[in-house]
Amino acid sequence: MKRIMFLFSLFFSVILLAQEKLSVKYEYHLEMEFDEFMKDRGQMRLPPEMQKKVLESITEPRYYTLHLSPGESLYTSEVKINNSQSADGRQGSHVVRGANPLYKNLNENYYMQTKVMANKDFLVKDSLIRYDWKITKETKEILGYEVRKAEYRDSTKIITAWYAPKLPFKSGPEYFQGLPGLIFDVVTENYGKDVQKSKYIWKVLSVEVDKSNSALEKPTKGKPASETEFKQFVEQQQKKNREMYEGGVDKD
Repeated sequence: MKRIMFLFSLFFSVILLAQEKLSVKYEYHLEMEFDEFMKDRGQMRLPPEMQKKVLESITEPRYYTLHLSPGESLYTSEVKINNSQSADGRQGSHVVRGANPLYKNLNENYYMQTKVMANKDFLVKDSLIRYDWKITKETKEILGYEVRKAEYRDSTKIITAWYAPKLPFKSGPEYFQGLPGLIFDVVTENYGKDVQKSKYIWKVLSVEVDKSNSALEKPTKGKPASETEFKQFVEQQQKKNREMYEGGVDKD
């Protein structure tokens, strides 16, 4: 009888959590060696010292919040002011920003995000990425929750994710989703002959109940486009920039 009451209580708690809104904070950072960063950058006009500063700026931590409601999520970046000291002792500060808010609708299987290229805004809407997750038996504890390990592999990367089965939200940071529980930590490792070795790391910092009554706001700014259409525009701009760099003339 006690076991039945315990299972009923656990089931009831899961149902209540599924109806709650949550606010989840993450830290993100990129790990990449300087030699890896320098690959294919031998023709850059910036001196090595400046290239190293660029590497430092893209590898410093960034912070995000995942706002969750049943079937939806909104991933937003936090603005941070980094007060750092240079090698010559001078003090400086700069603003650390992430990407524009990423909205995901898991019930209808799509995401939306305003993306910017060449000073043009695009409202990108496309289907959610499907990962063929392999759930393992390995578990550990994060923030007092039991989390389970899952993996995804393809020809260029390995993704390792830890998710909490007791938090019945199938979302996570960035474009990660599709596991039977909220994704806490993620590590993406790139590998392969023609791929720069690097690690992209998301680490959960806190999970709180969001008591606000406000609905999650979908992005609205920009020209509607699919992910493929946006990538085609990016490739066109990159080709144009290469031609200008190599002495070509912009005829537009």
